[in-house]
Amino acid sequence: MEVSSTLGRGLLAALVPGRSTVTKWAEEHASANIGILCGLSQVIVVDIDDAALFRPMLKRFGDTPLIVATRRGYQLCYRARGGEQPADY
Repeated sequence: MEVSSTLGRGLLAALVPGRSTVTKWAEEHASANIGILCGLSQVIVVDIDDAALFRPMLKRFGDTPLIVATRRGYQLCYRARGGEQPADY
């Protein structure tokens, strides 16, 4: 995410939790799932809710070092290049 104004960068910094806050949340809610702010993290996640689509989606989007098994399928995680956002598929 590109923020062009000083005011915008200040607001963004105020909204993003710091390491100590995230650590506190993890300790207080140890059984909770972890979420990633994809846009801020420059991460693209392909959510596959049908396990039968795993191989076709991996072929379509390419290999990734991070594959997460979920209750219903998988998530393929990729680093966005140059802040680009993928089109809806």
